[in-house]
Amino acid sequence: MRAVSRRHGLTPPQLFAWRRTYRAEAEKAASFVPVVVTAEPEYRPGQGLVGCGVRL
Repeated sequence: MRAVSRRHGLTPPQLFAWRRTYRAEAEKAASFVPVVVTAEPEYRPGQGLVGCGVRL
């Protein structure tokens, strides 16, 4: 880490603080979306697929 921070004109504590902040923000952004799975879509002549298989 020391070599990387020096190469880019930073001190090691600056680089560690940036990584810690980035990791905390990334964990907040990661979330799940509820999904409802329905019956298989059905093909009807003239109408195409009826009844989408997944709703968000």
